[in-house]
Amino acid sequence: MKRITPIALVLLLTLILVACGGQAVPTVMPTAVPVEAPAEEPTPTFESAQVPEGTTPLDTMEFTIDPNLVNINWAWTQRTENGGQEILITVPNPGDYTLFFNENATFNAKIDCNNASGAYASDGNGNIYMELGPMTMAACPPDSLADDMINMFGPAQSYVYEEDGDTLIFKWAAGGPWDYYEKVSQDLAGSSWEAISYNNGKGGVVSLIIGTQITAVFGEDGELTGNASCNDYFGPYEADGENISMGPFGTTRKACPEPEGIMEQESGYLAALETAATYKIDGDTMNMRTAEGSTVANFQRVTK
Repeated sequence: MKRITPIALVLLLTLILVACGGQAVPTVMPTAVPVEAPAEEPTPTFESAQVPEGTTPLDTMEFTIDPNLVNINWAWTQRTENGGQEILITVPNPGDYTLFFNENATFNAKIDCNNASGAYASDGNGNIYMELGPMTMAACPPDSLADDMINMFGPAQSYVYEEDGDTLIFKWAAGGPWDYYEKVSQDLAGSSWEAISYNNGKGGVVSLIIGTQITAVFGEDGELTGNASCNDYFGPYEADGENISMGPFGTTRKACPEPEGIMEQESGYLAALETAATYKIDGDTMNMRTAEGSTVANFQRVTK
């Protein structure tokens, strides 16, 4: 056997390296690295949620109907601070400051001498956001609490009920004030109303003459009393569910020469009442209709 010289050995190794690409590449098996599942984040509340610029919680919170909140007329009674310990505002006439939440994520508000509507989100966990929308612009009396009520929209971001369920408390964000609202009875008996419009018997529903007023007080004794523009009137009524019958009515005998048309308004209103067959109370408004479905009169609630 021939011996391989050192030079030949070097040449052989060089040829092997060239054939293998000039270097040997070791194979390295990857090591498995365990990946931890991300921690479940708590559901954000209105106070903690980061709301994108240009949006409100209305755009980010899922809407859930709260059956204890909707289809109820709520009247504002007071505002407190320090966790309800100190009274800031006592509302002398709660019926002039009311909220009515609809099932379609909208609400209606009576803000003293003005009416408003808006949108809200309620997630079913005590979080709420209310955004005031269109509003009438009548000038309210100097002692009005309208601006104070308006200030709660937006800052009020959670709510709770007292144990009886008849008191609703809105809590402002960041430890702000609390606003208390009480349920308003939806019973007809014991309620008082002002007419907004009535059927004039000529095929139309008309508004009242400017400067006149028509009232209706439904007594718990089944007696309806009020003022029909000029004269006081009185007569029986009977309500069963949403069915109603009224009259005949008696009146005082005063003649009012002004404003023009007031006596025709009075007689038209009283005649319309006697045609009523059904009524529906919706928050602080009431609509009466004939058996055929024609409007008899529309009313706005009056709080004593």
